[in-house]
Amino acid sequence: MPERNYYEVLGLSKMASIEDVQAHYLQKMHEVHPDRNPGNEEEATDRTIEVVNAYRTLSDPQARKLYDFKTLNPMLFEGETSGVKLLKSKEKKEAELRFAEGVRFLRADDQPKAVESFKAALRLEPAFSAASYNLALLGAHLGNHNFALEILAKAIQSDPKDALLPKLRKAVTNTFLQA
Repeated sequence: MPERNYYEVLGLSKMASIEDVQAHYLQKMHEVHPDRNPGNEEEATDRTIEVVNAYRTLSDPQARKLYDFKTLNPMLFEGETSGVKLLKSKEKKEAELRFAEGVRFLRADDQPKAVESFKAALRLEPAFSAASYNLALLGAHLGNHNFALEILAKAIQSDPKDALLPKLRKAVTNTFLQA
């Protein structure tokens, strides 16, 4: 079952307090638990797992902060280097292949290999904004916020017109580096 928005799972707003999370968790568990849904145990078990995962994430301040960051700053699954497709250099075409490979690793939840693929794309085409964005985002997800900011600084310098890069830099700074 695909992961749903945890706030929706518990019926909460993003401004909910820890006490609200606890109260809604108990209420939802009462509704969805398999013991309360005879004849529909499989779906009830899936919903119970979903409610427990939502509670674990939203009741832990650090996990909640990372969850909010991830939902507000999604990965890019498409990206191209600049230039006309037929006239692109071998390096730019290879960079796009490394980016696509990184996306496949993201979808397979293999973050270390995705990082290496995005790094390879950037070695081939340093101005590849989508690769910089995903690499910085992975750095932030993995707790390496300074790495994320370094990647973003280089990317913004290479492509100052890309509005996503400064937005992500601001999100990393506000989420992880301010007290």
